[in-house]
Amino acid sequence: MSTQMSVFLSQDSAAPHWGEKALLSFSETGATIHLGEGHDLGAIQRAARQLDGQGIHSVLLSGEHWDLESIWAFHQGYRNPKKHGLLEWTALS
Repeated sequence: MSTQMSVFLSQDSAAPHWGEKALLSFSETGATIHLGEGHDLGAIQRAARQLDGQGIHSVLLSGEHWDLESIWAFHQGYRNPKKHGLLEWTALS
């Protein structure tokens, strides 16, 4: 049985030990996509591709910054024609 990884969005930069302009960072609570200023849907899609490439098969989009467009961008990057990962998100308000 696989464990679901929580994925958060952040406007803050990643800590320096993740590298300059790191798009993704990881902690005990899950992965964080660092967008910096703005709402770059392409960056969300790239981060989702990276998570898929790392073999993460079950993801929960968590936190308050997810909206319909960012969820869709993540899905487009995470979706893979050869394998289908499980993607869930909390209800939008």
